[in-house]
Amino acid sequence: MLSQRPINLQEDQQLVLDLVCQASYESVPAWLRSENYRAYHDFWVNSSLAGDVIRDLRGSLEDDRTIAEVWLEDNKPAGILWVSFTDSPYKVVIARVRDLVVAPQHQRRGIGTLMMKAAEELARERGARVLRAETGVENNASQVMYGNHGFRVVSLVYEKALEDPPFP
Repeated sequence: MLSQRPINLQEDQQLVLDLVCQASYESVPAWLRSENYRAYHDFWVNSSLAGDVIRDLRGSLEDDRTIAEVWLEDNKPAGILWVSFTDSPYKVVIARVRDLVVAPQHQRRGIGTLMMKAAEELARERGARVLRAETGVENNASQVMYGNHGFRVVSLVYEKALEDPPFP
């Protein structure tokens, strides 16, 4: 049985960081992704990136429109959904899927699809006219899910690695 509850930063900080790190690993370019996930994880959680996530999540929770939920399957954490809102200069409210992550042991059960449907519905209810999401070029699962939900590519970012990644 699926349920969801608001993220509690004190209780859920490690869960949030682990799942956001997982999503980051799945989305970074190949040149940055280590064959060893543990090395990437250790680097990521000890870098400023982890602190930035918590700071940004804490800040977005000040906006009543923010969606920040832990999704549970049989009362066990199965994923997180975090959507923040921006009032654009064009007078359009934009909801941004900051993170939609399903834990590996809960994947391939339709939970991500249900989370996306909830994000769309709640974003619309909270005044958004646009829903945005980002993922890495090599994160096929996310790309397929977004495509299945009617998202389309609106920008591309190019980069070139000039040196090796900062971890083994």
